[in-house]
Amino acid sequence: MSALPEANRSAASLGTSSDSNACLDHRQPGLGENLKATCPEGIDIYFELVGGPVFDAVLPLLNTFARIPLCGLIAHYNAAELPPGPDHLPLLMGAIVVKRLTFRGFLYFDYASQFPDFFTDMQAWLAEGRIKYREDITDGLENAPRELIRLLKGENFGKMIIRVSPDPTATKRYITGESDELPVRKRSVGPMAE
Repeated sequence: MSALPEANRSAASLGTSSDSNACLDHRQPGLGENLKATCPEGIDIYFELVGGPVFDAVLPLLNTFARIPLCGLIAHYNAAELPPGPDHLPLLMGAIVVKRLTFRGFLYFDYASQFPDFFTDMQAWLAEGRIKYREDITDGLENAPRELIRLLKGENFGKMIIRVSPDPTATKRYITGESDELPVRKRSVGPMAE
């Protein structure tokens, strides 16, 4: 684990040529004030993956007609009971009504018909260096439980991957142009159901 706070690690990984305007550490005190200073005109789109204190800091800054794609709530994945303190649901519902906010669940398989275009575009963007990513790779399926705990504690940096074989994945072969076979698994639920 890096000795740098998360925001500093993120900023360092983005580099000086990045298109990012700011990088905040959600674990540092004063997130709400720092976020407000960073977004003085408010927030129009917030892609929600975390929940918890991060969403609490974002909610008052959402502009009228803001859109919130909701993909996850990792801050709550281990919750065995409701969080202590007042019920924030009335505050959230009030903000949705007054600011006319749009929340929408976001699951990747809803867009399965766009996968071929995505892979074509992504292959080009990766080759051009327009997309940058970080991977946190651990070898061995036996290490998966420990790595899941690290993920839930926020100790990983980048996409968490458990490598169970040295062979490249079908997705990587497709993205790099080594295979014409689109690596899409059939699911038994959702829009891809047969």
